[in-house]
Amino acid sequence: MKIWQRYPFVRLFLPFIMGILLSFELNIDNRTGLWLLAFCIPLLLILHYIQLRTLSYSQRLIPGLGVTLAAVLFGAGITGFHNHRSDSLHFTHNGTSNGTFMITIEDVPINKPTTIRLIVRVNNRICNGIMQNCDGKAMAYFQRSDASKGLRYGDQLIVTTGFKPVAPPMNPGVFNYSAYLSQQGVYSTTYIADSQWKLLKKASGFNLNFAKVL
Repeated sequence: MKIWQRYPFVRLFLPFIMGILLSFELNIDNRTGLWLLAFCIPLLLILHYIQLRTLSYSQRLIPGLGVTLAAVLFGAGITGFHNHRSDSLHFTHNGTSNGTFMITIEDVPINKPTTIRLIVRVNNRICNGIMQNCDGKAMAYFQRSDASKGLRYGDQLIVTTGFKPVAPPMNPGVFNYSAYLSQQGVYSTTYIADSQWKLLKKASGFNLNFAKVL
């Protein structure tokens, strides 16, 4: 017990990590995450009030257990709050991930043998000529060509494609790439051929691709 008292940060960090893992396991959405974060405030106030009182020996565990619970709830809440896939504006929210979208490139292109890998943000869905607001990030693989080689961070495109969930690992014990991407808010992937995209607006200003080379 004395060891735990000497390292209070560890006492809070471990239940915080447990809360994060619990949020991933239960797929807590951002609304539930917000409620969990809000619940932590009155819980901590109650614990502070209890601490100000003279407690019997049997009651001394209550504040410690309460703080541990608050750390778990905070970890689960902050992780769920950033689970944008459950947001009503997420481009996969209405059950369909196929269509025409306006996207913005949000990372430096990665050249592959036959494709160019990009992280993109889906800004709008175009349905029957009407532009609908949406949000969310995805991993896009563009067909490697002279045109796609010119894509840069900040470029805006119109694409017609279908997004699908990032596949989980096939074998246990291997690196979970889908979990890694989900921590960055990326839950979907797509392949885009040359005939499926059109440059809408070229990025202006400082070239992040050049900066990364330097």
